[in-house]
Amino acid sequence: MENKGGGGHRIKRSYKAKISIIFVALLLLFLNTMPVYADSTCTWNPNDKGNNVTLVNNNLTAILSSTSGFVRANQGVSSGKWYWEVTVNEYDSIMIGVVPSSVSNSTTLYTAGTERLYYDTGKKISGNNGQAFYGSSIRNGSVIGVALDMDTGTITFYNNGVSQGVAFTDLNTLGVVYPVVGNGNTTSEVSSTSNFGPTSFKHSIPSGYQPLTSTLLLPSPKGLQDSNITTNSLDLSWQVSSGATSYVIFQNGNQIETTTGTTYHISNLNPNTTYSFQIAAVNNAGQSPLSNTVNATTLGVPPIGPTGLSVGNITNTSFTLYWIKQSDAVSYNVYMDGTLAGNVLQPPIYNPSFDVSNLTNGSTHSMTVTAVNQWGESTASQPLTVTLVPGPPTLQASNITTSSLDLSWSVSSGATSYVIFQNGNQIETTTGTSYPVINLTPNTTYGFQIAAINNAGQSPLSNTVNATTQGVPPIGPTGLSAGNITSTSFTLYWIKQSDASSYNVYLDGTLVGNVSQPLLYNPSFDISNLPNGSTHTMTITAVNQWGESTASQPLSVTLFPSPTGLQDSNITTNSLDLSWSTASGATSYVIFQNSNQISTTTGTAYHVNNLNPSTAYSFQIVAVNGAGQSPLSNTVNATTLGIPPIAPTGLSAGNITQTSFALYWIKQPDATSYNVYLDGTIAGNVLQPLLFNPSFNVSNLANGSTHTMTVTAVNQWGTSATSQPLIVTATIPDPVLKAIVDNSNINLTWNGLGNSFNIMVNGTQIDQISSSPYSLTEKPGTYQIQIIQNYNGQQYPSNALPVTISALQNVGSVQMTSDLLSNTGIVIAPVGGLLALALALKGSPLLIAAAKAFFLKR
Repeated sequence: MENKGGGGHRIKRSYKAKISIIFVALLLLFLNTMPVYADSTCTWNPNDKGNNVTLVNNNLTAILSSTSGFVRANQGVSSGKWYWEVTVNEYDSIMIGVVPSSVSNSTTLYTAGTERLYYDTGKKISGNNGQAFYGSSIRNGSVIGVALDMDTGTITFYNNGVSQGVAFTDLNTLGVVYPVVGNGNTTSEVSSTSNFGPTSFKHSIPSGYQPLTSTLLLPSPKGLQDSNITTNSLDLSWQVSSGATSYVIFQNGNQIETTTGTTYHISNLNPNTTYSFQIAAVNNAGQSPLSNTVNATTLGVPPIGPTGLSVGNITNTSFTLYWIKQSDAVSYNVYMDGTLAGNVLQPPIYNPSFDVSNLTNGSTHSMTVTAVNQWGESTASQPLTVTLVPGPPTLQASNITTSSLDLSWSVSSGATSYVIFQNGNQIETTTGTSYPVINLTPNTTYGFQIAAINNAGQSPLSNTVNATTQGVPPIGPTGLSAGNITSTSFTLYWIKQSDASSYNVYLDGTLVGNVSQPLLYNPSFDISNLPNGSTHTMTITAVNQWGESTASQPLSVTLFPSPTGLQDSNITTNSLDLSWSTASGATSYVIFQNSNQISTTTGTAYHVNNLNPSTAYSFQIVAVNGAGQSPLSNTVNATTLGIPPIAPTGLSAGNITQTSFALYWIKQPDATSYNVYLDGTIAGNVLQPLLFNPSFNVSNLANGSTHTMTVTAVNQWGTSATSQPLIVTATIPDPVLKAIVDNSNINLTWNGLGNSFNIMVNGTQIDQISSSPYSLTEKPGTYQIQIIQNYNGQQYPSNALPVTISALQNVGSVQMTSDLLSNTGIVIAPVGGLLALALALKGSPLLIAAAKAFFLKR
């Protein structure tokens, strides 16, 4: 940060201090008449400031001496939307904003890196290298409003009620932040008075924000919620309230406990009862408002376990379970062998029951039941053991041939043997679970069943398995031939077989398809997506419901060569590269550009040149060998690159003021936008205007500063070279001239930044000097006085003053006093006309003083 001291251009420090004291006294009188928002007050922290900081006015006015430093507030925030105001009493190099507690108050504020500040020059600062133009400058009397939104991490500054826009958007990454004011200078003093909300703000508080002072009042605790609800207890939890020393718990509006934690276990509650809970945060300042209300209902009591289990309707795979109805149940869970099998709703009249089915033949099971209501599940009933009668096994057939098949079945629990039935007739008894059936007729259907036997008798018959013996497969196909041969495909033909229902097609020994028997013509099969110029062995088998024939005699098929994978690369404004895959058997390749042959090569790559910029082309190739030319390859469409624009010309400046100017240049027809550079740094981008030449406004410059401007043109092909630089110098204020006449002397003073100043009397230069003041002696008469300021080759005239020197000279004060003490008479003094002054008493001190003042004034 630069030293902003100015030597002779600054008000003397003692005079500024007096002005500050008067301003603070008036501000205190004004603040004491304002209404109060809250009882607690946020102030500057006397224990968190630099050694150069003096706090007065109940720690609301901070005076920072000529050493860089800062002071933090006594209250920080990490959430919420807060507002406060800082009135600048003595600004020089003031910085206003926030810092986290990690920044030491011995650190130079604008180098901390985590500060977020608004600086008096209108910049925003986050570290010594994080300065950027932001808003209006800060002056004496400026009221700077700070709107801090820690929920979104943004901070916005207001200058005399006018928003300067969002300055920073990362505040929520800094943790707890504190208001801060600081001095960015090393030689000058700054002073400010802050209002954190105990009195009315000078400007309207932004919508949704509240005064920072209100953060000292504990807010209502957040996030109260219940958990772990039982029949007689539950747990409460809530978020930490910053600043709270304890929390009070309320049950149904009555305080029941105080705790320092953020959880509490509530016990001794009644079953099936609704309770409401709230909490309040407490600290030395008192109790916060109540939190949100949590309404919780305790659980009820589960029912007792069911009784009277019995069973009926027993078969080999199912039964029905019964039990006595429970008055306190809404449903029942039925468990078989310890696993939940189903849920039965409470019947309105009769005892409940549950059907169990799809069980294993002759299996034994343990059954239990529990009763359920909204409060839970009862203990299990006494178990009931249920055993099923044996059931028929599941029968299946396999290994079916033209004259035999195999039967197999599952074990039937408790069975000692099995009877086999063929077409309803018993043919065999066995103790195993399989049986081979032989001496069957080809292509004939048979029905099979079995029954399980034990000492209790025979089970129901099993499922019926209908099995048809196989017929005879067809003979092998003949007459294979190939047609429609291309570089990647062909069609295979063969003679139709009368005993076939379909045909399997094999490519190089691998099944690639099945063709159904055509009604009239010989069958065929299309094969595609083969490698260019490849050779393949084809065979066919005939298929019917009895099986697959032997393979046909093989047929060898060779395809035409054809190039693939044509692609482009290395595209420039006038050339590109083509490449492709090797075509099997090819001896050379022909290249086509826009369907016209342009070259022949034996390789698999080709460089195409002499193309036009920004032009679309299409390319194809064909492979060539002794047999001829392949079909055209895939088409590659490529567009050559365009040319970046040329550098802009015709830079000029207009509307030059003390802090701004407009930059103009000639429109480039091949540009889409322009980058504008101020002193080598990009200052903005200007889109191509539709009609007129482009322009760019540069502002927030230092008075009289000189800058180098350049421009580059941009289009989709790149950025042009930089234009010729244009040197632009901002103007400076015209000097303001003051004149005091002392007898024949004219004493001139003025302000200005010029390198030199021309003294003009009646339009004629009489002298040239380097700085104010200046005195000249003239004869009685009226003169037109003016100063011409010279700065960087420009002249800035001051205001013109008419000055009159009287013919009657004022006597010196010593001589005048002597004359008045030794004479009584009349003194004539020029005051436009003549004014007669009678001295009634010789040597009157009052008259001497009055006359002395009169002459000195003239």
